[in-house]
Amino acid sequence: VGLLLYVAMLAAVAGLFKTTPTSFVPSEDQGTLFAALILPDAASLDRTSAVVEKAEAVAKQSPATRDVISIAGMSVLDGGTKSSAGVLFLTLKDWSERVKPELQADNVLGWMMQRAADIKEALVLFMNPPPIPGLGLSGGFEFWLLDQGGGDVHALEAMTHKILAAAQKDPRLQGVSSTLRADAQQLFVKLDREKVWTLGVPIGDVFDTLNGLFNVMYVNDFNKFGRTYRVLMQADASYRSRPEDIEKVFVRSSQGAWCPSAAWCRSISAAAPTSSAVSTASPPPASTARRRPATAPARPCRPWRRSPKIRCRTA
Repeated sequence: VGLLLYVAMLAAVAGLFKTTPTSFVPSEDQGTLFAALILPDAASLDRTSAVVEKAEAVAKQSPATRDVISIAGMSVLDGGTKSSAGVLFLTLKDWSERVKPELQADNVLGWMMQRAADIKEALVLFMNPPPIPGLGLSGGFEFWLLDQGGGDVHALEAMTHKILAAAQKDPRLQGVSSTLRADAQQLFVKLDREKVWTLGVPIGDVFDTLNGLFNVMYVNDFNKFGRTYRVLMQADASYRSRPEDIEKVFVRSSQGAWCPSAAWCRSISAAAPTSSAVSTASPPPASTARRRPATAPARPCRPWRRSPKIRCRTA
């Protein structure tokens, strides 16, 4: 009897080895999914909103979907706002209503990815949240690449690509990616400060005017009908749709005269990184939650450049 129990135990262990997922942390059906939408750099928010509506329609077609929340202008990959990005948050029906295998989270994920491939205007990535909150974006792990020498962002991008190429050769990893792009097209406003001072225009008024017209500026709050309303200021879309509109702004000088912005600023096209951060403080300690590569001891107040997260998933 003891021998039979021992053989049965070995057989059970061998069966578990074959059926247990071998990834770093196996994915689970948590009843939620999310999607990241990536459009070309500098795509307008209206264009992103139209693509978000298409992706939302795809998500609602699944019989496993209960609710969908969409946000245009939010980059879940970078953790910030960007006009060329969007995100969907999906709530699936209760597990008791999704007994069939095709209604499980992994199968629903594959079904949505196939349907989303028809959206040619953007890259739509449906993902399952990590089984352990904070462990990567969709499972696996992630880390930061630090440039402590204050070098050029193009050198950082080249090193990032080398690391990605080496990681993609490892059969234990899959889905290795980074969002760093050093040559995204952007609009740069060049301000001639000497002319501004000569005309008697306060520098602060110049930036406040540009920010209030071409961005969104908070003014104040007011109460009405028992509710609090927020006042935001922004120019109408027809007055901020072209780069030339920046040079059609007038700012009042300290003498009361209206000075045209064309006299002291001009807009030019420039290439700049879409996702990077520069800080004058020392890098975070190695005991933080995210994994980081080994670095030299931190030097206080030394500039360092940080690339976006490099994400990996174990096969």
